[in-house]
Amino acid sequence: MKARGTALRRHVARAVLGVVASWRLATGQGSSWVATPSSPTVGDTIWLERTITVPAGWRVRAGKLELAADVEPLGDPAVLRSPTGWVVRYPVVAWSPGPHRLELPPIWRLGPDGRADSTTGGAATLSVASVLPDTLPRPEPKGLIGPLRLERRNPLPPLVAAVLAAGVVVAGIAWRRRSPREVAAPPPVPLEPEVPDARWLAAGEPKAVAARAIWRLRAALAGAVSAAHPALSTAECLAAVERARPDMPLRELRDLLEQLDRVAFASAHGTDIAALATMARSSDRIGLVAFAAQALTQVPLTTDYAVLEQGIRGLKIGMLEDGTAIGTGIATAANRLRRAPGKSKVIVLLTDGVNNRGTVDPRTAAQAAEAFGIRIYTIGVGTRGQAPVPMGQGLEGLRYQMMPVEIDEPLLTEIASTSGGRYFRATDTESLRHIFEEINRLEKSSVEQVVYRRFDEAYRVPLALGLVALALEIVLSATFAVRVP
Repeated sequence: MKARGTALRRHVARAVLGVVASWRLATGQGSSWVATPSSPTVGDTIWLERTITVPAGWRVRAGKLELAADVEPLGDPAVLRSPTGWVVRYPVVAWSPGPHRLELPPIWRLGPDGRADSTTGGAATLSVASVLPDTLPRPEPKGLIGPLRLERRNPLPPLVAAVLAAGVVVAGIAWRRRSPREVAAPPPVPLEPEVPDARWLAAGEPKAVAARAIWRLRAALAGAVSAAHPALSTAECLAAVERARPDMPLRELRDLLEQLDRVAFASAHGTDIAALATMARSSDRIGLVAFAAQALTQVPLTTDYAVLEQGIRGLKIGMLEDGTAIGTGIATAANRLRRAPGKSKVIVLLTDGVNNRGTVDPRTAAQAAEAFGIRIYTIGVGTRGQAPVPMGQGLEGLRYQMMPVEIDEPLLTEIASTSGGRYFRATDTESLRHIFEEINRLEKSSVEQVVYRRFDEAYRVPLALGLVALALEIVLSATFAVRVP
């Protein structure tokens, strides 16, 4: 019985303390609203401040002030801690002079144990002065002013003005239709002499000699047969010549072009793509990924085309394990491009074989590249039929063996279409050059360019005529054509 009485007394004491705390919160431990500055004018920012006193551990939250007729809140209220409690500040502005009474929203007090209580915000009184001084008289409306009529006493001034205006117009038209100035012809620019074939051969560049010979021969064929234009491949050009001139012996011409293509297109030493560096646009960042059974980033993305060309020339047969891992090559290139800046991201895939190695499926790699916004242009490199293929090192260098050229064109077409690109087939140097020109045309993007223009100042003559007309108008208005109100 004694224990039950003690517990009952404890519960009664807690209830009494809770009622006393709620009564103290309800009575409002705070002061009235104070406006800063004390004498505001129309358009000034006015801060309404009030100090709220609460027990230790309690917080204060102010309600949102609504828009009044002539008083507008400038933002959310600010609640700041002070030594005696919390300070609530409202920024407002008044748009009309005179006294204003503003009803403030309720203020919430939040206890540490989750209890909440509110008190009325009360009202704040503002006295706003006008920005106009009281001594300034108010404007009084005036009556309508009748139109002023000019009394023309002499018709000579208007006639003189019309003649002068007509003379100015005629002079301006004659000046605009003047004959153009003769520009002296620029001095002739001496052309650099063509580098002879012997120098190219001495420098170890037989490809340049073969490419120039192909160009000259194809230009002569295009002059003789219009259908055999240089944009066609060698096989298509020979077919066009055969259709146009069926009686022409084409065996020697075909053998000569195929031999030149093998030298220029480097089919006897693998596929040399050093022309990529010179065919690339000067504003692009280009990288190089070499792949066989594995993929190797030979040159990361760069605008230093000398380094890129050096990296291309550094590619050697046998530097990677034999095989063709197209999927691994695409994945490596896409990983390099996915964080690269720029709107257009392109992979140009050159291959002369069939996918037979690697752990990444080429279709899956193409889908991943498409997800990164990368387009893939695939190029099947190699002549149709048989071509010499390096089989290893011998005593005199690389050993070659004639083998059929096998390119998985359906797979390359599917890879290109998946990523929004196109598939091309390059059988010689000319077709590869035209393929890169087509890719270059498809991947054009707008670039901002600063253009400086030089103008000849031709305002002096019209300005002088205008000044003469203005002086004449001033003289005439002061003598003959006097304005009468």
